[in-house]
Amino acid sequence: MTLTTKKTTVSHMLVAGGLTIVLMALIMAYFQVTPFGSKNLLVGDMSAQYLQFLTYFRHAVLSGHFATYSFNFGVGENLFPVVAYYLISPFNLLVLLGNVSQIPTAITLILILKLACVSMAMVWFLEHHFSQTSWLTIGLGLAFALSGFVAADYVNIMWLDGLIYLPLIAYGIDRLRAGHSGVPLYVWLTLSILSNYYIGYMTGIFTLIYFIYVMMVDTVPPTVGQTPRIITHWVLVEGASVLTSGIVLVPTLMGMLQTAKVTTSSSEFALKPMYGLEIFSQMGIGGAGYANRLVHAPTIFSTIVVAVLALSYFLNTRIEKRRRTGALVVLAVLLMSMFIQPINTAWHMFHQPAGSPFRYAFLVSFVAIMIAYEAWLAHPERLSWLRKAIIPVLLGGSLIIGYGYTRLMKTHAVTTVLHQYYGVQPASLRLLAVNLIVVLVASALVLIRLQRRQLVSAGLIGLMAAEVGLNFRSALAAAPLASQTGYETDYQTESKLLQPYTRNADSQLSRVNFDGKSLQQTFKSISYSGYNDSLLYNFNGIKQYDSTLDELTRETLRGMGIYTKNARRVSNQGVTSVSELLLGVKATVNAQTGGTVNPNYVGSAFPVTSRFTNTVFSQFSIYHNLESLLQAMKPSTGRYLTPVTHVSHQQLATSGNTKLHRYQITVTPKVSGPVYLEAADASSVESTITVNGKLIPETPAVNHAFLVKLGTFKKGEHITVHITAGSSKIYKKAYMMSLNLKRYHQLIAKYRQIGVTPSIKRNRVSATLTRSSANQKWGYFAIPYDTGWQASVNGKPVQIKRVVDHLMAVPLSANTNHVVLTYHVPGLPSGTALSVAGVFIFGLVTVLRRRRKNDTEQLDD
Repeated sequence: MTLTTKKTTVSHMLVAGGLTIVLMALIMAYFQVTPFGSKNLLVGDMSAQYLQFLTYFRHAVLSGHFATYSFNFGVGENLFPVVAYYLISPFNLLVLLGNVSQIPTAITLILILKLACVSMAMVWFLEHHFSQTSWLTIGLGLAFALSGFVAADYVNIMWLDGLIYLPLIAYGIDRLRAGHSGVPLYVWLTLSILSNYYIGYMTGIFTLIYFIYVMMVDTVPPTVGQTPRIITHWVLVEGASVLTSGIVLVPTLMGMLQTAKVTTSSSEFALKPMYGLEIFSQMGIGGAGYANRLVHAPTIFSTIVVAVLALSYFLNTRIEKRRRTGALVVLAVLLMSMFIQPINTAWHMFHQPAGSPFRYAFLVSFVAIMIAYEAWLAHPERLSWLRKAIIPVLLGGSLIIGYGYTRLMKTHAVTTVLHQYYGVQPASLRLLAVNLIVVLVASALVLIRLQRRQLVSAGLIGLMAAEVGLNFRSALAAAPLASQTGYETDYQTESKLLQPYTRNADSQLSRVNFDGKSLQQTFKSISYSGYNDSLLYNFNGIKQYDSTLDELTRETLRGMGIYTKNARRVSNQGVTSVSELLLGVKATVNAQTGGTVNPNYVGSAFPVTSRFTNTVFSQFSIYHNLESLLQAMKPSTGRYLTPVTHVSHQQLATSGNTKLHRYQITVTPKVSGPVYLEAADASSVESTITVNGKLIPETPAVNHAFLVKLGTFKKGEHITVHITAGSSKIYKKAYMMSLNLKRYHQLIAKYRQIGVTPSIKRNRVSATLTRSSANQKWGYFAIPYDTGWQASVNGKPVQIKRVVDHLMAVPLSANTNHVVLTYHVPGLPSGTALSVAGVFIFGLVTVLRRRRKNDTEQLDD
């Protein structure tokens, strides 16, 4: 490209980026989203994960307390997989500006800036790929930045970096194919993988498809001798890029192997279709909205203008047949890989996603926009009238089929799953009419001959801007946007409430059980679970929600009676006095009623006997697990957890819902203390519990077998429990026991003398444990077991033992033992070595290639 052409491209990029910013600002202002209004984008996982992760990131950077292991994440977690998936993007540095309560505003700005960069990168690629500039690339860049994928998944802002890098990676492949340096491909692919390995993985697969495509359709095919060299060069550059990313990939892989994602289900690879004819409705405006955000066909919307141009591409004989065939094959491969479940599963790192399906649909938009620009350069207005007529008929017919099929399936779906799926898909006749009108307008602008083509380009840019604006509006229209003013109020109030109990969270290992309904002013129209509140307010808690949750840690907490909804979530429902003891919970803070110090806190580390370390958890008996641990800590002839005495039970009549079963159970405790209920029936989906007429809050998930505290009662006191559930088996599987407080307090008195609160300094935990008897040969730490921990006792390295299913203990050899635990990220040394090797290999390939090129030039002279 000439200097003038490069300047033109830069000007088009700036206009495209600016137009994206203006359009997004208008959309945000329309919905009153901060900084243009009093609402924010805390919807879905943006409210449950990304806000909290970014807040933690801000605190860690500004306070200087950043560590690769954090006790703010649940009861403790290796942060490397979290950082690699959510936080590496340089755009996240924006959260360092302004007040912490303004992070939702920073999130809006990050979203807008990322989309502006996507738009600019697409313009850069299009004008370099085809070596021609046009004002139309501004609209095409906008179409990619606000494509259907982005409208459907804007809340997953960590994925959007991949859309910035994709056009630049394709540009790098173009340069390599033309015999130039592999630096652009190496740099952009490496950055793509580092910024988000998940989208980087999908992009990496696409680079193979795209490389084969450009090798097949290039107007100047390589000679027989050049082809092997180009292929070898591409393989080496891509391989070096993957190796260079090893510093992130290897530690992340080691961390992810500890999650539930290490196991796959055969059903994920069953040969079945993933979507139907409703995919045609995704070609138009309004295919994705809040209602179907979790289940929908591939979001391939790239504007109807792009669809018209793409169809003209395949009908234009001025474009070489091999180019048309190649593009058709690429689109077919992408769409069929989404259609066939086993292939689609492989694209998603061999796991079907839980919501937000078809996470590589943006690749279809990329290819469609690329061929749309080529179609524009080939003058689609010169097509025959018959071919011109085919385009709006074919596109309009496809939209009618898509909407018609969806409307039909809403009432004629043969299974409940299909009925639920089609029930949330958009099928408005008004929306269809709007799309058909846009088809006619777009077809007229693209296909009718006009003297001044620049005016046509301006009209098409305006139409594409209107399309993506309306589509994004459709995606946001029904979203329950949160209150920014409410968030600022909530954050200040709850920070002040927690501050007395959390001031030493960075330096001391004790936990806070944050209970009640948090952020109530922020989320008035939806339920907020507060799984990651510990990250918002910087304290060591219990609850957790992320994709990197250690599965064995989750199972351990479940074995203690704590509720865990699925492989990504741990709640604080089911926390008892015993689990507080084992986890080192120092205080309980309720968002509505305030905080109290746990009178039974003994510390997060204490000496124990071999009986304690050898206790084996049972997957099916919470009471057995807790009783065994208490007996191991202080053996007693009597039980700590005592079954209640059943006085009577009866099944009651239910009104209204005949699928529910209602039971009344009357019991009396044999000892004074808190009474707990464990309901282990997996079929009791809808469960409510009242005790002596008082509703027990938050018990709809009793089917997941956690402990429900019914209250604290005296010995012999009558307790009437009403249970309403969806299973008649609930009565037989509802087990109630009371904790003998007198016996339990004797245990607490013993361990309060020897328990300690360990100190924390980044990746280092230390404590001095003093044994009260010679048989206390182990030091227990309320820290999840992880191979990254290394321990020393009195300066000598020792082997860490996994105890209490998945917590830690170290051997004690003296009466006074200074224990130091140091965390080293598993896989980081080997990942770093691979990265160094990747840089070295790429450097060597580059040097050898330049030498070969210089030698060739000298021979030619």
